[in-house]
Amino acid sequence: QTIAVQGILESDNPLADVVLGTDIATNGAHLDAWAEITRIVTSDGSVTLYANGAAPAVAFTMQLKVVR
Repeated sequence: QTIAVQGILESDNPLADVVLGTDIATNGAHLDAWAEITRIVTSDGSVTLYANGAAPAVAFTMQLKVVR
C-alpha cells in the first residue's frame, strides 16, 4: 500500500514503528498487523509498505522519524 507522506524524500531511510494506544486488545491486533510489514520504500511524497503474504486486515497508525 502506498501512503502520502508530506515532506518525505526518496533518499530518506526513516525509522518506523506502530503507534499503540491504551486498549490491550486493539494493541495486540495492531502489533500483529505491523508484524506482517516486511519492507518500507520511500519516494518523494509517499511511502510504500510491503507485507509478508496478505496485507494486514487491520488498519494501524505508524510513525516515521527521518534524520537528515
